Formats: sequence, structure tokens, C-alpha cells
Amino acid sequence: MNFLSKKFNKPISTLKLNAKILKELKLIDYGSLKCPKKVELTNLGKFVLEILNCNNKGQQVPRNEPYSEVQPKTSNNTRSSTRNIELRILFSDLCQCLEEINVSETNEILEKTEQQISASFGVSDKGKSTRIILQLLEEKSRKLKRKLVEFLKKFDNFHLSSSLSTIDILLAIFAKWFLIDMSQLDDNVLILSKGHSAPAFYIMLAEFGLIEKDELENFGKLGSRLATHAQKGLPLVKVSMGSLGKGLSIANGITLAAKMDGEERKIFVILGDGELDEGQTWEAAMTASHYQLDNIIAIVDRNKNQLNGHTEKIKSKEPLKEKWKSFGWIVFEIDGHDHYQILDALTKAERIKGKPKVIIANTSGDLKNGHS
Repeated sequence: MNFLSKKFNKPISTLKLNAKILKELKLIDYGSLKCPKKVELTNLGKFVLEILNCNNKGQQVPRNEPYSEVQPKTSNNTRSSTRNIELRILFSDLCQCLEEINVSETNEILEKTEQQISASFGVSDKGKSTRIILQLLEEKSRKLKRKLVEFLKKFDNFHLSSSLSTIDILLAIFAKWFLIDMSQLDDNVLILSKGHSAPAFYIMLAEFGLIEKDELENFGKLGSRLATHAQKGLPLVKVSMGSLGKGLSIANGITLAAKMDGEERKIFVILGDGELDEGQTWEAAMTASHYQLDNIIAIVDRNKNQLNGHTEKIKSKEPLKEKWKSFGWIVFEIDGHDHYQILDALTKAERIKGKPKVIIANTSGDLKNGHS
């Protein structure tokens, strides 16, 4: 502290206060006198700093390097300083926003209408600070979509549309787990029942440091971990997927086992709207409702397209919201490319007890529609 105080002409008290704030916001981590530990960026801190450096054309931060070894460039200091102050406000607002969600008793929840539930569980209005983080996620989203398009060019655009429609859902889930909730790999379960969107899932694994980015070049190759459909053995992949319609049934089994073991793991299932043609999905929906599997959050990627054409021409799904309700599920319908709506729905769904929840995410896999 003395060295930094002299070097940057800042009082030690100010440095200590800033460090405390950044640690409370989960942007950095450090030890104590009893347990010394080098000051390091958390995953959230790396995520934010990477975006800021990218915006300012500054130095990229290595994922595994401690914060103390990163030497920022001298240009744009004023803008960077202002941005950092905004970030402190931003993360404070976001964390407070998520923490202040009021949780009602189970019986009260089940008696309320959808509008009343939304009012009880809603995240506060989007103020300036919340808009900043949404902007950061949007910038990350554009970057990942460009990366996905370039990646799949080498593979004749293999399931590009299906991957584009899912990528914002995955980004919001990963950001919530690893950056906001600071979850560990085994805290939750993600079942990619829509297995053909594996390219988007692999891009996300690489972005969050769960696989090496160079490994993406092995996609679809014989013996590679990155098969055309996600296989067991990869981070977060508990079961191999590819055969549509089975994901929700598997989620039921995992959830029942977790409840029997007294575990509070949340099980997320990403379903394609085309796979809702499978009768097994609706059998699983009845089972989840019957056993009150409230640890399950299903997310339907409603891009309205399946292998042979438009979903409503192949086999009509509408009124989809009412169908899920009639099976005893709590239903949310959102824009699947709006990160605020996705995070808001996930937060609400996690807090509701007594019933399984489904989020119908209206999306597009068209590069000209919703993907800049």
C-alpha cells in the first residue's frame, strides 16, 4: 500500500477504501494478515476490464494474471477513470437490485396471477447504472456473435441459425452464474436439450475460460471433445444430448435425485421449440408439475423454425404459453435477445417455489434480425 500510495500520489486510506469497495462488488479478491493472498481480479473483474480495454483499444488482460501485473496505458486516463466510477455504481445497483427482490410464501405465490407475480418479484426500473451493464453485455454479445459466424464459416455454417438464436440465452446464464452469483461448476446443472446449438455453447465455454480457445479448431473432428452435439465430459455437460425431446425427462431425474439428497441445485434446460413436437417433452412436463419440481427452469428457444420449416406450418405450437400453464407450470415470456429480460426472468424463476418454471424466449436466428 505504501508503494502504491507514493507511486500514484493517493492516500493509503483512499486505496484501502477503493480495495474494499471493489472486493465487495466481487471485482477483485485478496487475503488478510492471517491468510495472505495476492490481489487478483475475479472472473467478474476480468470480464469488465476486458470489455473496457476492448472499447478503449487498451491492453487485453490475460485471464490468469493477477491485477497487480496489469499496467494500463496512459492514454484515455480520464475516460477510463470516469468509466470505473460508473462501474462501481453499476455493480452496486445491480447487486442491490437482485438482493432486494421480495420472496413471498409458496402458497401466496401460487394464488397470484401472472401480473401480480411479476410485480412482486420484479427487478427495479433500469436506471443509468443498470443500463451500463446491459450495454456491456450487449457489446460482449456482438463480439461473440461475430466470433460464432467466423467460426462456423469453416464448417459450412453448421447449425448457425440455431446457435445464433440461443447465444444470448447462454450468455445471460453464464454471466449470472459465474459473474453475478459467483457459482462453482457443480452448483447448478445445464442441460442443452437443444443439442444442435452446441457451437454457441462451445463459444461460451471458451469465452469463460472453461475450455481453451484453440480447442475450438477441433470441432467435429474424430476423437475431439467438441462433437457436433455436446457430449458428457465437457464442463457443465452432465449428459450427452442430440436426440431431441429427452432433456426435460433427464432434468426430472436429476432434480428428484437432488431433492432426495437434500440438495438445492437448480436445473436449467434449454429446449428448442421444434422439439416440442416430441410427446416425451409433455410427459416430462406433467411429471415435473406432479412432483412439484421447483428446481427446474426450462427455457424454450422460440425461434419459430425447425428442420423442415416454420414451426407453425410443421405442427402448430400456439397458444404455447397457455399450454405450459395448463400443465401446471409458471410461465414467463420474454425477448430472448434482451439481457435485462433474461436476467430478470431467471431471477424471478429461481425465487418461486412449489412449481416448475418455464421461460419462453422469443428469438431469431436470422443475422438480419436482432443480430448486429
